[in-house]
Amino acid sequence: MIYSKRGALCDLEIASLSMESFIGQTLNNRYRIIRLLGTGGMGAVYFAHDPVLDRNVAIKQLQADPITDQLLNEQIRTQFQREARSLASLHHPNLPRVTDYFTEGQRHYLVMDYIEGQTLQEIVQANPGGLDEVQVLDWADQLLSALEYIHEHHLIHRDIKPSNIRRTPQGRIFLVDFGLVKPYDPNNPRTITMMHGLGTPEYSPPEQYDPQSHTDERSDLYALGATLYHLLTGQAPASVTRRTAEPDSFYAPRTANARISPEVERVILRVMELERAKRFATATDMRAALHIALQTHPTESTGTMALPPSSSAPLPQPHRPSKRKRLIILGAIALVIIAAVAVAAIPKNPVPLPVATDTPIAPANVKIMLLSGTTAPEYIVIQNVGNGSQDMSGWYLESAVGPQLFNFPAGFTLQSGESVRIESFTGAVNNPPKVLLWSTDAIWRNAGDKAILRNKAGVAESTECYGDACP
Repeated sequence: MIYSKRGALCDLEIASLSMESFIGQTLNNRYRIIRLLGTGGMGAVYFAHDPVLDRNVAIKQLQADPITDQLLNEQIRTQFQREARSLASLHHPNLPRVTDYFTEGQRHYLVMDYIEGQTLQEIVQANPGGLDEVQVLDWADQLLSALEYIHEHHLIHRDIKPSNIRRTPQGRIFLVDFGLVKPYDPNNPRTITMMHGLGTPEYSPPEQYDPQSHTDERSDLYALGATLYHLLTGQAPASVTRRTAEPDSFYAPRTANARISPEVERVILRVMELERAKRFATATDMRAALHIALQTHPTESTGTMALPPSSSAPLPQPHRPSKRKRLIILGAIALVIIAAVAVAAIPKNPVPLPVATDTPIAPANVKIMLLSGTTAPEYIVIQNVGNGSQDMSGWYLESAVGPQLFNFPAGFTLQSGESVRIESFTGAVNNPPKVLLWSTDAIWRNAGDKAILRNKAGVAESTECYGDACP
């Protein structure tokens, strides 16, 4: 216990005792508190029992922002109810359901499904050398599916980290904590939220610390990238404040774990860029990039992962072959069955059949055709000069001197022969698909600048120079 010089308990210890005092109490005349699961700057999470439905639940106690000079208590209550209803409307296999919410005094409560299992924080602590890449990418795919879903509902999580992600005994991943969730309006990104907070330093992007800035979908991607960094290396990354003060404190994931593939490292480093414009634009883009990374550098799962002892029930780990092995086995069985049926169906005097030839898929070929830095507006023309269509999801343009990035919208496709003009000028209006807006500021104002078109994997597909001094 922590005492002051006079022997009195410090504020932190008093707060902890106050949270412990909830144990055994009944909230909202219904939920009996059994034990404290965890605490944080925003309040606490309790394990409780709901006798009405005879089930165990997790109750998140949220403490309103102490600075309430601009928002009266009744306004805070109204906003909490609105945000709680938004969470209660979510239904996704990797998100716990919010089944109830209520207010008692100045405290607000969310009632959620209690997810059995262990946090990824507990699992990575038992594997200090880092976890298997194939396993981590499977978890990342589940988490990105959840982020796609909540971002589509205009919500930002803002506190993604290993301790807020649980793995069930069956291997499903849940993003469990919504303490800092924020409604996000793309037309009004500074939407006020009651549940203010900075998150956890090692996983929070720089914009989460700046009261003049705002968080959006890319903020969640930074936090997920930092989480993947921790899971793959066994070490939490340097916080953004330390990265700013001591740039050498941040090092690439492969420095700590050479088993990480370069393609996966490239994705992590991109979403952990301090400059938000350099990150992937959406969870869909990041998810596609990780799929390509795994295909480009296929890695066989080691199947080994040390699990810490569970605090409640043992976590059984039946041996299961990797996803790749299971597909190979199922494919082999299917081929044997097909072959057997085909042999049985061959007539005694077979009639020769014409040999079918596969028609090759026409390839796409997307190029930068023009970089105009002296016109108003400035613009770049991108054209698909190939014979097939090209989905531009995850592709991006880079200004080499700026540097500034433009991310193509998810689902944007260029058909064979089709072109798009990407404009950069003050007062531009985005009018897709013929014209896309890069920025409201001038981009190509530096002699020697270069536009680089990169695909999902970050590989340069085309470049175009501006000015005679361009290398």
